[in-house]
Amino acid sequence: MARVLAGFVFVLSLAALLYGADQRLAALMLVFIALAAWGGHSHYRLNQSFKQAQREIEHLNQLLAQKGDERAMALQVANITLKMEVIERRAMETELLRYREHLEEIVAQRTEMLEKANLHLLDEIAQRKKAERQLFVQKERAQVTLASIGDAVVTIDAKGQVVYLNPVAEELIGWTNAEAKGRPIAEMMHLLNETTREPIENPVLSCLRENAHAVANNASLLLRPDGREIPISDSTAPIRDRERNIIGAVMVFHDVATERQLTQQLSYQATHDALTGLINRQEFERRLVRVLQSAKEDHTEHALMFLDLDHFKQVNDTSGHAAGDELLRRIAVLFKHAIRQRDTLARLGGDEFGLLLERCTMQQAESIAKELLHHINAFVLDWSGIPHKVGLSIGMVAINQDSVSLSTLLSAADAACYESKHSGRNRYSVYAAAPRL
Repeated sequence: MARVLAGFVFVLSLAALLYGADQRLAALMLVFIALAAWGGHSHYRLNQSFKQAQREIEHLNQLLAQKGDERAMALQVANITLKMEVIERRAMETELLRYREHLEEIVAQRTEMLEKANLHLLDEIAQRKKAERQLFVQKERAQVTLASIGDAVVTIDAKGQVVYLNPVAEELIGWTNAEAKGRPIAEMMHLLNETTREPIENPVLSCLRENAHAVANNASLLLRPDGREIPISDSTAPIRDRERNIIGAVMVFHDVATERQLTQQLSYQATHDALTGLINRQEFERRLVRVLQSAKEDHTEHALMFLDLDHFKQVNDTSGHAAGDELLRRIAVLFKHAIRQRDTLARLGGDEFGLLLERCTMQQAESIAKELLHHINAFVLDWSGIPHKVGLSIGMVAINQDSVSLSTLLSAADAACYESKHSGRNRYSVYAAAPRL
């Protein structure tokens, strides 16, 4: 404003020095118009200001004409200057109002944007909290599941260090989760090959190194810190992140001691006679096939015997089947003591037994037959005060490279046994040879 007034005074003063009164009035009018235009007034306001300036100039001319007094002109100039300040101030107020309205509009837009952003942020926070709750529930469910399942679960990180042991794993390994966490799995689990008893690498480390699932292994022994050995069956798998990078591995295993016992029991029951504990006919014939093949391939000599008790029916008829069963059990024990450790004794059914003598000549077989007859003749079963004696008819056949088949051998031994019974019982006969007393 000061610069505007200074310019106005400068122009007026210059006009006063260089020109006459008329020229000064014209200059004054021009300055007034310029100031009005600078003030940012509208065209209408500018016309009004110009007309006002004309009236002021005419009034000034009247004053000059009447009095010629320069002081009146100065007063008029001051009045005009004051009016110009008012005009300028109003222009500035108008401009400020326009800026204020513009700023209020910007503030309103920014406020709306912030409100939308705030709503979006609140929604995102709500979604994140919901996801966190769901993740927590899933984690809790997973923890409960791992703690509840009957299998042992061990997880390790990419460095082979323990991350988690579930309660079953703690029980089998002998370490708590807190004790094992962060320690190498190789220090926590010591495994042996069940057959060779040599130390083996933990399959979870193999899985981590080879980036592959491990096939279930049923031939491992877990060696606990207290020295106990637990047979286990295990399987492993790598753990991957979203980018399919391996970040660890998991091993699931369980104690198979009970399963092994059950399997062994079932296997025993499938191959042994329930009454005497001897192998049954099916297992006996399986072993006989193996020996027959060995005789053909290795040119070795073996012997087969059929043992049939004499007068056994009288025991059942006199004292009942309980007495007959007890007699069979004792006879089985008696036979075991009369044969070699590597020989195979089986109950074929009823009162019939089979004896497979491996790597045995017929001369040795006859000696064993005589020993069996000696033991059976000395045996007496006392059942409820009633003594029971039985005899033994034996049929023998050689097993060598000339033997044809399993059925041929069984038929030959059965024929020799029949020959012993037909010849008076309580004796042995060799197939294709005369009975011997």
